[in-house]
Amino acid sequence: MRTLRDGLEPLRPCHGLSGLPSRDHQPFPTTRRRTPGTSPGHRHIACALRLPFHLFGVTDADDADFAALVQFGDSVIRLAEIARQSGWVVEAVNDLWPLAARLEARAAEGRLERETLYLLASARLALGVSLGTVLPEERLPSAVAWTGKALVLAQHLDDDRFLAGTLRMHGNELRKAGRVRAAAARLESAVALSATPAGQGAASALLARAAGDAGLPNSSPKPSKAAGSGSARGLAANCCSTPSR
Repeated sequence: MRTLRDGLEPLRPCHGLSGLPSRDHQPFPTTRRRTPGTSPGHRHIACALRLPFHLFGVTDADDADFAALVQFGDSVIRLAEIARQSGWVVEAVNDLWPLAARLEARAAEGRLERETLYLLASARLALGVSLGTVLPEERLPSAVAWTGKALVLAQHLDDDRFLAGTLRMHGNELRKAGRVRAAAARLESAVALSATPAGQGAASALLARAAGDAGLPNSSPKPSKAAGSGSARGLAANCCSTPSR
């Protein structure tokens, strides 16, 4: 179990405390002269300071339920995708919404690990695509918002395959919402970043459609020979920082 000092130490920079004060002026918990050695004591301090429990090396009553949700999260997303492709779009949304909401709440508390961030990004993407299938045209920006939030995470996960797929899905939702130039930019990045013929072909087909809708020249970028190439990732980062129009 982490000590209370371990939990409090990272908070010093947040409050402008650049360095440790002298030992005589440190609070008792950080000098270990008085420390709540029990889990309830750590939970009490976490609640009082409105900090996540895991910073103090303890769990809360919700952790077991959340662990089960994470364990079955991938299956929920896969089944929802099958349902969407089979025409059961509303059912797919109904399955994905609670998963995404729970993960979003956990992320707001700063309590997600890298593996769980993958799950959150996948849930955002699947929910956005499902909403883009079922929502009327005037509400398609909601679908774009969800796939866009997935893209924000995908950019930081250091997984080019996942990033390329997210760019492709987000670009298609932008196209459906009428933001064809932004769609073309994302899809160009998806083509450049894709490492497989299937991924390149899917992104190129969507790019051609978006370029046609935007009245742009029908030119596809050269696919990246190395999925992890810095130029491809740089193109993705640049296009994602461009406002969607």
